[in-house]
Amino acid sequence: MDFFKRLFVSCGGGAMLFENGIDEAKETVQRPLAVADANVLERLGVVPDLLASFAGGIATLTVTYGGRAVKTGDELAPAATKMEPTIEITPAEEDAFYTLVMTDPDAPCRENPLYREFVHWVVCDIPGAKFDKGLTVAPYVCASPPHKSGKHRYVFLLFKQERKALNDYYESRVPMRMEISVLKAARKHFKPRGGLSAIDWAAEIGLGEPIAVECYEAKWDESCDEAHEALAFVPPDEYKSPKQAAAAAAATEAQEHGHDEKKEHDHVDGHDAYDCCEHGLDEKKEEHSHSHGNDETSTI
Repeated sequence: MDFFKRLFVSCGGGAMLFENGIDEAKETVQRPLAVADANVLERLGVVPDLLASFAGGIATLTVTYGGRAVKTGDELAPAATKMEPTIEITPAEEDAFYTLVMTDPDAPCRENPLYREFVHWVVCDIPGAKFDKGLTVAPYVCASPPHKSGKHRYVFLLFKQERKALNDYYESRVPMRMEISVLKAARKHFKPRGGLSAIDWAAEIGLGEPIAVECYEAKWDESCDEAHEALAFVPPDEYKSPKQAAAAAAATEAQEHGHDEKKEHDHVDGHDAYDCCEHGLDEKKEEHSHSHGNDETSTI
């Protein structure tokens, strides 16, 4: 009997046939992520900062910017990430649906991640390999770390959308489209972007653990200021770029100048009002005196 081809297991007086060798071969094919990549994720601190553990997924996620495929741990210039990357899922099941989340756990910096995480992109209901047919829940925001905040990690998490199903013999998981209510709630959930957890959200709606992970690093360049402006985001003082610091100083000066002008204007208005009041009193006194003189003349 060829153990690696067929394995018979006695079950309830009958025999169940398993293609054990084929299953093992499939398992090997379904775990293409190199252990080295998983080790890089640990070296980068993605494990445990984002994931409790990750030994390797059942798919690979290829993220490509301008023809350059990201390798785990690459450093990219933020300017090179301005446009949405192309995403390839391998292998992608034709009848399956996937969710992709791109997130930055280092906001505003890795040493002091007060706003962990800042979510850059969320796409749900991706049908198989057709990423462009997925539903965007949070529009793409390029890598945009603040000035002097060091390297930020930009992590892509791929989840398989499944739900539990029971048949006569065992529990299985079947492909699942997200309900409209879940998608609406997700849009609301990710609207603020900062201070969120992709893993907690995935667990809450039943997505489970990611089946693939990719990550690159980036640090500030001048293109980040433009991205911050588009987001109406102003970094804390210690992370403002020279341009942002100059703009903040100019705004403060203009505000103070406007306040001084208002005080001066109010003072002048008050002084004018006082002069008018004094002038009115003088006129009234003069009128009263003149009237009193006329009365005396009339009496005489």
